[in-house]
Amino acid sequence: MVPAQRAVEEAKVPHREVACTRPSKKALRRSERKSLQVKYQEILFQVKLRKKEKKLFAEYWPAEDLSHGLKRGTIFRTYMRINAFQPTQAYCTLEGIGVDILIDGLSSQNRCLEGDSIAIKIRPLSLWPSLNKNDGKQSQRGRSQSGESGSSMLELAMSAISLEPEGGAEGEGMTRETALKALAEVIEANPGLRPVGDVVALLEKSPRRENIVGQLKPPEGGEKFWSLMPADPRMPSLLVPPGSLPEALVTAH
Repeated sequence: MVPAQRAVEEAKVPHREVACTRPSKKALRRSERKSLQVKYQEILFQVKLRKKEKKLFAEYWPAEDLSHGLKRGTIFRTYMRINAFQPTQAYCTLEGIGVDILIDGLSSQNRCLEGDSIAIKIRPLSLWPSLNKNDGKQSQRGRSQSGESGSSMLELAMSAISLEPEGGAEGEGMTRETALKALAEVIEANPGLRPVGDVVALLEKSPRRENIVGQLKPPEGGEKFWSLMPADPRMPSLLVPPGSLPEALVTAH
């Protein structure tokens, strides 16, 4: 064979190999359809999740109201601590306050997790539960006695602390320091009551969100998403879109 002809033949070999391994147009279309279906399912899931969140959780405060509220002391910055034995209950600590603030219920936790930096608003004194759950009458009596003996300054402080973002002028003279001092006095005047708050904003996400260890379970029945059961009982169960998992893992199930 002439060297020139041999070179041409050798050049054709890899070309034939590439042509053999190239997927057909039909296979490409099938792969594209599957990819689009997965993306559509994930988008649909996110839309449904946001609609559900709007029904269950309150909107976070706007940035301007947050900044104003933190300076005035109508809201406080703190960290979320979930009760491992009862995850629907959480607690947080405020500087100078000897009693932890209770965040009771998932709606009050407002989508925040263990270790998140949050902003909370203290509920009015009338909504504080008794530290002794079996002593509701004593709790009510304690409130009435506090109301009779408490000063108008404490009443004004509590009304200022529990204002909404668009609240009136009552809290305009308050600062974070004076609000914490007033809150401490209210708690001291009502030793049998547990202060309660609600999360109004997520300020900074906890690093714990980045690496969650747990048991991953494939979908069952007509479900589309995988479920992750965290080993840490303080973390909620999670739904995982199949598109975010390795393809080999998804196809194996």
